[in-house]
Amino acid sequence: MPPRRSRAAGSRILRARPGAPTTDVHNTDVALRQRPILGLPVLTGFQEDGESWRGRIYDPRSGRTYRSVVSRNADGTLRVQGCVAVICRTQTWRPAR
Repeated sequence: MPPRRSRAAGSRILRARPGAPTTDVHNTDVALRQRPILGLPVLTGFQEDGESWRGRIYDPRSGRTYRSVVSRNADGTLRVQGCVAVICRTQTWRPAR
């Protein structure tokens, strides 16, 4: 993660899921529906907040952007949480190989 009080963005879609669309067809902005999924930024506008980072996460399967909190686990993986109102979903992300 970047130094304190920095803004950060990251995590791009590096490979497509089998059978998934190759463009951003579910985006709520019709003008963006033709952009390629590969290389699409998913995490944007993150700022340090103590031990975690807060920003926005884009879900290409729904075409929506959510509030997000990212923190590093002791094993080097990332705890990534996306929230709508008070309902959150958490995933553990591992480095790409």
